Amino acid sequence: MWQDQIERGTYVTSGSIMTATPNQWSCPGPDPIANYGISFDEGNLIVTNAKAEVIVYPPQPPSDRAPPTGVIIAVGCNTSGDFVPMPLSPVEN
Repeated sequence: MWQDQIERGTYVTSGSIMTATPNQWSCPGPDPIANYGISFDEGNLIVTNAKAEVIVYPPQPPSDRAPPTGVIIAVGCNTSGDFVPMPLSPVEN
């Protein structure tokens, strides 16, 4: 079983900035609007967050892509190193 935090919402882009506005989240409490730097490198989407962490889409290596067919994903929240199952719930930004 895979465990994952899930976030749903909208995003808009302007130039090299993407603004994500969550409206549902699988963790308690507010989930702030966030800005990300975006660019392309050899066909890959490069997303940079405020901590300068770089995320490459499509994910590398291929094993990091979508889970295999039939895998169950537990939705919840990672808090203090422990995963707690929780449903998607509306959030305030």
